Amino acid sequence: VLLLPEEIYMTEMASFLLRVEFYSKYLQMAFLLSGMKHAGCAYRLGVVCVDTQRYPEGLNYLSLAKELMLPDTTIMKAITLSEGEGYYLTHKYEEAIAAWKEHLLYNPSSVATYYNIANAYAYLLKDEEQGKAYYQQFVEKAAEVDKPTEKLSEMIEKAKEMLRVYDLREKFKARKK
Repeated sequence: VLLLPEEIYMTEMASFLLRVEFYSKYLQMAFLLSGMKHAGCAYRLGVVCVDTQRYPEGLNYLSLAKELMLPDTTIMKAITLSEGEGYYLTHKYEEAIAAWKEHLLYNPSSVATYYNIANAYAYLLKDEEQGKAYYQQFVEKAAEVDKPTEKLSEMIEKAKEMLRVYDLREKFKARKK
């Protein structure tokens, strides 16, 4: 029997998801056996749940992991970034922004995080003032990168375009007055 590439992909993905579900049950048991005090289990469970679109459960595990991990800043970087993604994917944009801002406390050089915050403010919350402020911070941080990737260069151009749009809007508003 010859399988088409799509069939192979679907079979592999189904197998992967079954393995993730299988191992997440063991992670849950290990976490319970630890008296819910093992931060690594809570973090991994949170990531697995977010990756398998069980967002509320994953966000709860990540929140607990964060409490257990403080003040380990290395782990806090990963947790707050995952929290931001989880909230974003559940359309809880204010919570996503709050998680990303917390991420910046642990990782202030995270250029993409400034961009994510700016986009969330600009496109999702329609807060031009905050969007503009974070686009400016993003452009400043991105300028410090020695060899920007193609993706980062695209992000910089988009941010600069948004800043130009904001400036034009301000000039237009000033003329109307």
